Amino acid sequence: MTFDDCGASRDADGDCADVGEYPGNGLAVISAMIEYTDASGALHSSTTPGGTTSGGWSALFSGESLYLPASGTADVTVVISVSDLASAGVASGQVVQMNMDAVSASAFTAVDLVSGVTYSEADVAMTAMGLPMTLRYTNPTIALSAASPSGAVVPGIGQVLRFNVAADSVGDMKVAGFTFAVSASDNAGSNWNSCSALGSTTRWGLTNLTMDATTVLTSATFFDTTGVACASSSGDVGYVVFTIPTWSQDLSAGTTNVYSVTMDSTGASAVDDDAVELSLPAQSSFRGATGRMRAIDWSDLSAVHLSGTHVKNLPVTGGMLTF
Repeated sequence: MTFDDCGASRDADGDCADVGEYPGNGLAVISAMIEYTDASGALHSSTTPGGTTSGGWSALFSGESLYLPASGTADVTVVISVSDLASAGVASGQVVQMNMDAVSASAFTAVDLVSGVTYSEADVAMTAMGLPMTLRYTNPTIALSAASPSGAVVPGIGQVLRFNVAADSVGDMKVAGFTFAVSASDNAGSNWNSCSALGSTTRWGLTNLTMDATTVLTSATFFDTTGVACASSSGDVGYVVFTIPTWSQDLSAGTTNVYSVTMDSTGASAVDDDAVELSLPAQSSFRGATGRMRAIDWSDLSAVHLSGTHVKNLPVTGGMLTF
């Protein structure tokens, strides 16, 4: 069996050279391993080295004992060992995509256990395409803090969300901003949560509690619930995009920063039980007018202004606060 690293939705001829096809960086992969079961159900594994150049590469596994029952199927798991990307000279954002190649010459061989007939790629003439995996030097994890508030609160300045950002143990990272979704009610009709009232930087605060309770928010941009900028809307605040001083929030590998969001809810009615809830949305929820927003704006010290795509644990939703 042969597996190659080709970024494409379908590499019909196995050459990874047609329009829309691009070879992966072989330096990103130290080795590839397959796991499967034989006729007795015993688990087997085989390993082959990864690529040696920045061009594409393929992994040929031979002498295997993968068992495929008549009119049945068999599962093959492919596992890769990724290199130290920086040391290997692999840029952040490059992609690995492992595909089974049963098209190229000498890529596939199977033997019929009854007739003894040998089948090759010429008999199969197909590729089984994997999904692309984006390589990053590190990746953050976001989690709701156990100390994040919920329940009954008093209108005014107070904490509305507390959350943790952790850098993966493999690398450092920096943070430049967050986007929060705001869900609020105005049962008394005071417009306390409108763009003209709540859509002001003076009503909000972001503090890094890990860095000596440093206030890190420098500016904020506000959008209504449909994603229209509050500067052009008379609607209610639906999204708040916080900007932090350029890449000032460093997280060393394996460390965690704790952030606290404060909001001035003056005008909310305690009599009519107004309420508010903040969240860091899943990146996939930003579409249309909100499509350019980033749940978290971060860098892995190679690529900058990365989004919440593939960030672990999103969405993160705070507790409902009732006034």
